[in-house]
Amino acid sequence: MDRPSRFTFGTARTDDPGERTHVDLVRRAVERGAWLHGAATYGRSLEVIARVAADGHRPRLIAKSRTRTPADLRAELDQTRRRSGLARLDLVQICACPDSALLAPGNPFREALEEQVRDGLVGGYLIELFWQFCEPLDAVLTDDLFVGAVTYLSAFNRELTNDAAERLSAAEKWLVALRPFCGGRLLDAPTVVAERGKREERDGRHDAKFASLGELASDLGIASLRELSLRFLLASPEVATVVGSTRRRSHLESALDDVERLDPLPSDGVDRIRALHAEWWSEAGAGYTPNTSTELPVEPTAPAGSAGPSRAGKTGLGARLRRLFGG
Repeated sequence: MDRPSRFTFGTARTDDPGERTHVDLVRRAVERGAWLHGAATYGRSLEVIARVAADGHRPRLIAKSRTRTPADLRAELDQTRRRSGLARLDLVQICACPDSALLAPGNPFREALEEQVRDGLVGGYLIELFWQFCEPLDAVLTDDLFVGAVTYLSAFNRELTNDAAERLSAAEKWLVALRPFCGGRLLDAPTVVAERGKREERDGRHDAKFASLGELASDLGIASLRELSLRFLLASPEVATVVGSTRRRSHLESALDDVERLDPLPSDGVDRIRALHAEWWSEAGAGYTPNTSTELPVEPTAPAGSAGPSRAGKTGLGARLRRLFGG
């Protein structure tokens, strides 16, 4: 299976096939060799991909799925292929962290996953892992059906337990890093953090994190936390690709240029960031109880041709930052 591009373009914000700039942005990403990350729930972003595919391009797509039954899985992936104009989905991200029972040999859901690969409709699967939902980790590490995992990862945060992070790092499996700039926090930090007013930011934890990263960047002669984070990800052999989203051509070009021109972070810098991650997790995760329930909220799948769930009202500072490579 082909390894994804180092930078993958998230299509959640380019969701209007009638908007030329949205189509041009996705086309440019594909022309430069970037894979795409998309979902049936991202408005009409799949129709934007279809327009690019109709021009003779062959977009490579990591598609999200939140289903839990064989019938729903088949219907959702059929819809994703139909709306995107793609006969095959390169990778499918199984969201909401299913428990291992669903993925075990003989389970009907597992058989439906295998069927999609056997029929040439899907290249392979990624499992979404977050710190309270790391129960399927063994399936990621030992099962050939799953080529790797998806999680939030940047210099600023790591949404995995210490144990999960260590085991994934040691395994020869891919890790797809979402929100490489921590939802925009690392673009113009620390000013933005002071404006957000979240509880843990008010009590100083985030300020301390920025101080630690700022000290490291200074020691390494790196001018920005954005560059520090990207070079950390480029230096992590388990990270197959970083996923970022934007509506600005200049930001897309910059991200694609950076993954080619920037040197990976030196090993001592990587070690220091990983030590910080372990320290931050030990503080934040003390006494946590993993949630292994399969009764998780599932986003409704938009019918073909619809605009999908409304994103109306998402116009605050956080939403604006997420549009700038926030994922």
